[in-house]
Amino acid sequence: MLPACAATSSSPPSLLCKLPRFKPFGDRIVLRGLRFLGVHGVNDDEKKAVQPFIVDVDAWLNTEKAGETDNLNDTVSYTDLHRAIKVVVEGPHFDLLEALANSIATTIFQRFRTITDVRVRIGKPKVAAKKDADYVGLEIFRSAPS
Repeated sequence: MLPACAATSSSPPSLLCKLPRFKPFGDRIVLRGLRFLGVHGVNDDEKKAVQPFIVDVDAWLNTEKAGETDNLNDTVSYTDLHRAIKVVVEGPHFDLLEALANSIATTIFQRFRTITDVRVRIGKPKVAAKKDADYVGLEIFRSAPS
């Protein structure tokens, strides 16, 4: 345990100690600029109209064996990962990007047991156009349940 994580009689453990484990280093699969259509958002028009979403995902896993064997069965297929993300984004409605991103992370951990950590970024370019930006969005980091 980190020294800052030890509670004393005068102070609780550091907030950082309460955050989930996450290690942004090591081997990872990278998917950038995935474009999907979905019906997500809080506003009434977002709950009815299909709009574009841009998704980036980093998925951490050990790829050492795949590097040695050159065998797809020893890693995670980019295609399978893409399909799993697509099902979530093009699936049932979420009001919040936070819930959509969390669902993507949960699905990845359920389908791909060798993935230990993920970063999910979701952008909404249609909403951003009204705000003079490329997109507005959210980024989350999650670790697989122990």
